[in-house]
Amino acid sequence: MKPILTFIIIFVAVFAARQSVEFRGFTFSGDLDGALAMARNWRNPYMFVADVPYPFTAGLAVLPIAWLPDRIAGSVFSAFSSALLAGVMVARTGQPWRLMMFLSMPYWHALEWAQWSPLVAAAWFAPVLAPLVFTLKPQSTLAVLFSRGVHIGGLALAICVLAVSFAVRPTWFGEWISHTGHYSFVLPVLAPGGLAMLMCLARINSARARLLLGMAFTPQRGAYDLVTLFLLPTSPLTMLMMVIASWAVPFYVLFLVGAVWCMA
Repeated sequence: MKPILTFIIIFVAVFAARQSVEFRGFTFSGDLDGALAMARNWRNPYMFVADVPYPFTAGLAVLPIAWLPDRIAGSVFSAFSSALLAGVMVARTGQPWRLMMFLSMPYWHALEWAQWSPLVAAAWFAPVLAPLVFTLKPQSTLAVLFSRGVHIGGLALAICVLAVSFAVRPTWFGEWISHTGHYSFVLPVLAPGGLAMLMCLARINSARARLLLGMAFTPQRGAYDLVTLFLLPTSPLTMLMMVIASWAVPFYVLFLVGAVWCMA
């Protein structure tokens, strides 16, 4: 399947799914509401602070869709992120079976809440995007940067975005930090069985092992943050097993599954 065709199919399918299904969580823009609020009030972006405050760069990133109604904006964002992930994944690997990750519970949780994790996963296949995505969702992208390294072109792009953000609002970084004190999260390495992830140290030369190790020490807030775990499988069978396990076991057990896979 060609990457462009994959992009179009996934975009249409994801947009239609999110528009037609009444999720149990937010039925509008989900967790994207914080970034949309900043985009719509960019002169005073932290006037309406969401439960999870975003850096000002996230508000700038969603400016092109901020004029849309909330639900449509969330659906467009989810569809674009998912389609980008599918397109670069197929283009870089030539393995359409990897699209099975869209059947996993963490992905559907991410779709429900219009989360950034599919975009973070896309940055793993396109490292030039990783520094830019880091400026938008830093805590979730650290593991990708640790596993893939810092792309020089991507770093230059990220610096340009940061320069624009500080030119627009020089005080945003301090404002953002002041609102992060109530951010709740879990470190996977401290979760039940989480210490098993340290087994990845024995495979530190493997990018996938470094990805899992990086995730062990970076904040995870919910199952939607585990979309990047589905970058680990290297065969259709292991992907299928991961997808099934994602619906059958507590989400933190998936870290243990990943650690054992890396050792094997």
